[in-house]
Amino acid sequence: DNRELVAAARRMEYDSFAENDCFEIVLRKSLPPKARVNTSRELLQWKIPGKKVKCRVVLRGFQDNREWLITESPTLKNESFRLLLQFAADLGLEQIAVDLKTAFLQGELYEEKIYWTPPEEFRKYYDIQPDEVCVAKKSIYGLADAPRKWYEKLASTLMNGKIMEKYVCDD
Repeated sequence: DNRELVAAARRMEYDSFAENDCFEIVLRKSLPPKARVNTSRELLQWKIPGKKVKCRVVLRGFQDNREWLITESPTLKNESFRLLLQFAADLGLEQIAVDLKTAFLQGELYEEKIYWTPPEEFRKYYDIQPDEVCVAKKSIYGLADAPRKWYEKLASTLMNGKIMEKYVCDD
């Protein structure tokens, strides 16, 4: 039944918000007087029709009025990627590939407050009352700087050697 698949995808997405400590719930009346509250929506994408669905809670980033945002995030051209793979092969290094299901939700913490109203199913799941809104604590899909926040976390982790230390040779 498709409803069960959608419900399971929702649970996985909603749980990932809590596991990654991406939001907190606050009373709407506690917000600063001119605070902007972004809306959000839920996106469902069928990966395999009738068999696999992905759910994402997405903030409507076009409502974000932070003017000083740094939105660019480094990307890798195909030629550069091939060069890195060739370099690793020449050195006999192990190459790994990973798919992070909740990459953006693992981004750096936000210093500023980004308020948002969650979709109805998210409200029900976390028992969020009508007079309550959420505060984004980490990057969330849809925000203009979410890719940048994810990159900052990835770069910091790699530069500190937390992931790569077991792959580096002592030669």
